[in-house]
Amino acid sequence: MRYPENRDAPLRREGSVHTVVGSDDVSLALQEEFVRVYLADLGHNQLTFSSDIYPISVANCVSYAREYLKSPAPVEFRIFREPEDLKTAIDAAPPDLLGLSSFAWNHNLSAHFARYAKRRAKGVITLMGGPHYPLTLAEMATWMTSLPEIDIAVRGPT
Repeated sequence: MRYPENRDAPLRREGSVHTVVGSDDVSLALQEEFVRVYLADLGHNQLTFSSDIYPISVANCVSYAREYLKSPAPVEFRIFREPEDLKTAIDAAPPDLLGLSSFAWNHNLSAHFARYAKRRAKGVITLMGGPHYPLTLAEMATWMTSLPEIDIAVRGPT
């Protein structure tokens, strides 16, 4: 695994090898290939809905992408907070890219949906980011190795 000098740079899995990519590389991939992008900041809702607040972190990502992404093909962005809604959407039309937030309270739920999406659509690229991503290089390597269902990891605000 190669790491950048900037520990905030995303990691991309290539087969069993993880390589670091700059944000420009990820943007270029999106510009050339993706049509359907789902972003989810999932919460648990076993007793009540997970939250009555809007998933602002993924909404900001969509807003940024709409402003700066130069795509030759139309890009559909959908934002999810509730796990059932994401499952229904994946079943109906799997995304090309599934981005999932990673906080202490939803990390396992997000990893579950990354695995689920990979089973439903072999070509889906999964991205996970947020403050639950480790800070040290050794922990980053362990984190990525332990999550084969994640293709790209991005550390978010801590």
